[in-house]
Amino acid sequence: LKWGIPVPKEGYEDKVFYVWFDAPIGYISISANYTDDWERWWRDPEGTELFQFIGKDNIPFHTVIFPASQLATGEKWTMLYHMSSTEYLNWEGGKFSKSQGIGLFGDQVKDTGIPADVWRFYMFYNRPEKSDYSFSWNDFQDKVNKELIGNLSNFINRTLSFAKKFYSGEFLSKYYDENLESRIRYLEDEVTALLERAEERDAIRKIFEISDLGNKTFQDSELWKMRKEDPERAESILKTLVYLVKDLAIMIQPFMPETSQKTLEMLGVPGLDWSSIGNFDDKVELGEISLLFKKLEDDEIETLRKMYSGHQEDDKKENSEEDGLLKEWTEKVILKSAKIKSIKRHPEGDRLYILTLDTGEEEERTIVSSIVPFYTEEELLEHNIVLVSNLKPANFRGVRSNGMLLAAQEEGDEIHSTCEVIFADEFPVGTVFEYEGQNNKVKKADTYLKPDLFFSIPMKTKDSVVEVCSKKVGFGGKYLTVKKYKNGIVG
Repeated sequence: LKWGIPVPKEGYEDKVFYVWFDAPIGYISISANYTDDWERWWRDPEGTELFQFIGKDNIPFHTVIFPASQLATGEKWTMLYHMSSTEYLNWEGGKFSKSQGIGLFGDQVKDTGIPADVWRFYMFYNRPEKSDYSFSWNDFQDKVNKELIGNLSNFINRTLSFAKKFYSGEFLSKYYDENLESRIRYLEDEVTALLERAEERDAIRKIFEISDLGNKTFQDSELWKMRKEDPERAESILKTLVYLVKDLAIMIQPFMPETSQKTLEMLGVPGLDWSSIGNFDDKVELGEISLLFKKLEDDEIETLRKMYSGHQEDDKKENSEEDGLLKEWTEKVILKSAKIKSIKRHPEGDRLYILTLDTGEEEERTIVSSIVPFYTEEELLEHNIVLVSNLKPANFRGVRSNGMLLAAQEEGDEIHSTCEVIFADEFPVGTVFEYEGQNNKVKKADTYLKPDLFFSIPMKTKDSVVEVCSKKVGFGGKYLTVKKYKNGIVG
């Protein structure tokens, strides 16, 4: 690995920690950066339960590596209490691909015109807790129309509309339907227990099971007839159902906050929280009743299916990712020819050279490079190399490196066992390189280039020529070339 937190141990100067070793430790430091009271959470194992929500591929790091790191300190830490992991979400039987326009991503959801709570419902209802799940537009339409609208929204609307129309929202009866109330309370306790274990999908499905009970009770009781034939019983059932609506509005708050608030406002109790679930003594005052959602029609779904299927119009998607990367490369990456004026071994790193460079600027530049195993000092001295000139400075064992030289390596080399420095002796010192077809030189960036941004822009060698996004890199009709790794990667 090229980038990461350096291992602070002699003999490991060319090693860095893998991100998922360091990242969980960052949870603590992030908390400490946020508040001086951070130990209240992280140093209180008796009074704090640590829940972690992660993807299945990160389970070992959170359940083994992170707790082991805590134990190894010999200090008192709040450790993992419960882990909630998810499997993979796939797209229409395949995989998401932003570069190909396949799939719907967070920054695109608002463009669909479908309320955020609808997406929240679907994602929680199908949360891949036990196995992978594949999104499909047909399934999305079916779940929304049948469950969200046909079940929950229908129950809320029909119950409150009926109560408003025939009772003006005022209930004269002092009684509830005890049998129905008992069944409701039992199911509500199950929801609470599921959420205590962070079983979010099962919890929301249990909520919809309770809503379905309310729907069937309303239908089977035929309240429109019963209110004339047995008005007292009709009122007791309706009163129980109205308070069930109140409980449902509270229970869906973690999943669909906007829908929860809108429903509670229709009941005249916008400030209620989880402590009010099962309390049938809260005073409700029905206000204006309105529909919560609209049905998803076939033509709307078909339009969305085409929009996010990866088969958009060519003029909107052709080379869009590559064009974006080239634009970013032009604006932010400065590659410059620089001559190696002096070179010495790093006193604290067996693989590291300290290079002093002439870049054509007023002051010489110092960089550190881990190429000792591949080149002698004589092979490098007085040669021009390609410098990533505006890379954010970094410290290597006490020496500040103001940039990085470009080198090619064998494709697939993940352990940095191959290296070919890209020499630029045919280009004058200070030459700023550009890609083939670019009409203007790369302009000096206002800020430093971050390493992760630089490495996100693919550079490689093809038939010995250095390329960025399939465009040759050079200046004045000449291009940067290599001799050894003719079809490799550059970094």
